[in-house]
Amino acid sequence: MKKTALNQLTTHLRGLYYSHPRFSALTLILSLSWVYALCEQIAIPLLFNPVPIIIQQVLVYSLTFLFGWRAVAGYGLYLLQIACGAPFMAFSLGGVARLMGPTGGYLIGIYFAACLIVLFKDVVGRSIVLQTLLVLAAQTIHFTVGLAHLSLFVPTGSLLALGLFPFFFGDFVLKVAAVVGINRVFGTRHRHPNLF
Repeated sequence: MKKTALNQLTTHLRGLYYSHPRFSALTLILSLSWVYALCEQIAIPLLFNPVPIIIQQVLVYSLTFLFGWRAVAGYGLYLLQIACGAPFMAFSLGGVARLMGPTGGYLIGIYFAACLIVLFKDVVGRSIVLQTLLVLAAQTIHFTVGLAHLSLFVPTGSLLALGLFPFFFGDFVLKVAAVVGINRVFGTRHRHPNLF
């Protein structure tokens, strides 16, 4: 009896998912926000540096190419959940105070970077050169916001040594590899349509 009821519920939810595009979009956005939160916990702390190595940003860049505005909305929801106290930052931290801490600018910068990507991803198409340039432009915005915020917490003389040099090149290579890989595997025909 319980199994039959469970099967009926599963069938109902599955039908709801496929017959209501808005419900499907909201489900994807919520799921992406939790995927971002999970990947944020994969963090490598650095000695004498308040900014850890995080792989989440690579995921955000590549999924934005794949899902468009839905990936951006998922990341915005991820930030909102942090602001509401969810322990979704690295090392299971959360809250407005933590979001406004030394690494918060990088998290906010990723949002603006993702917006840039989704605005121009169809323009660059499948060109590896243009995809690389778009990732570079997005990462420049990302790090500019992050460094501007980090400057409130560290001396100006050590700002680039702490917040730029250890991360920029390695992050850039990983992001380009992920973005190019996503576009080669899925192509433009299999990307999800934009939410708005």
